[in-house]
Amino acid sequence: MESSSERLKFKVVEKHIEDMIQKGQLKNGDQVPSINEILQQQSIARKTIQKAYLDLVKRGILVSVPRKGYFVTSTNVELQHNVFLLFDNFTSYKQTLFHAIRDAFGEKANLNLHFHYFNPSVFERTIKDNIGKYTSYVVLPCSEKADNAVLGKIPCDSLFLLVRRPEGTCNFSGVFQDFENDIEKSLRSTGNLMWKYSCLNLLFHDNFTVPPAELLKGFKHFCEDMKMEYKVCCGPFSGSLKKGEAYIVIDENDLKNILLEARRMSLNPGKDIGIISYNDTPLKEVVSNSGISVISTDFILMGKTIVDMILSKNYKAINNPCRFIDRGSF
Repeated sequence: MESSSERLKFKVVEKHIEDMIQKGQLKNGDQVPSINEILQQQSIARKTIQKAYLDLVKRGILVSVPRKGYFVTSTNVELQHNVFLLFDNFTSYKQTLFHAIRDAFGEKANLNLHFHYFNPSVFERTIKDNIGKYTSYVVLPCSEKADNAVLGKIPCDSLFLLVRRPEGTCNFSGVFQDFENDIEKSLRSTGNLMWKYSCLNLLFHDNFTVPPAELLKGFKHFCEDMKMEYKVCCGPFSGSLKKGEAYIVIDENDLKNILLEARRMSLNPGKDIGIISYNDTPLKEVVSNSGISVISTDFILMGKTIVDMILSKNYKAINNPCRFIDRGSF
């Protein structure tokens, strides 16, 4: 455990480098004094100096170049948070999430965004290549069953997860969706709207992922409990729509094709057919007359919550709220 005297010496080294930057003695791209030079100037242990330099690297103020030393990469010494973001992709609602994180941090953090596109090799390599370079790691998992070993390489007090909670016994901090309960509670909240339709179709088509098992479980449980006919279709939407049936659409390309097909068949969403899109985006507020009804978690709140956890060092798992938003298409 780090003693108070070691902590004080550690901060002295950091402050020494920060002062040199603030006074203009070190500029962006300049090499900082080597560890041996600091050893000659001050009676401080080598490991304490190394720790101070590594902390400046994590904050994004210094960069370590193998076999050459440490160099200034930012002159903003007030920067305390250097955040690594690893997203799966950059769909419309992920953009909303990113912008919420960016806006919540404001000038308090430097953000560096990466993508894994649900590729386990890219996921693992990207994390391993960036361990020790940031103060915080905000990660959207890749494949729940295989992520724990990789994520375990990041210090637990620096790791924050979003959207999906990995399986296993590990206690992860972050903000998550409860897919099973979210869809079931949201469908129940539609009330009498549901009884306009003879069948509820869940359409899941995505180029990268498979349907979350929890989402399917919640959907099926609702339909079976309500004794409602249902279908689950995995793959791109094709064919014609059936009047009197409702469609829950996951993929935005499928949503576009369904709206085009409804127009071709002269079917009015909210009257002849029902449409619910999963995950809200700004565009869904305005398309198709008064907008598209959605089941969605609050991605803006999710971004704000994860930033608050990082700033306050509040380590816990939070379920983000989800709700049905009626815009007349269901």
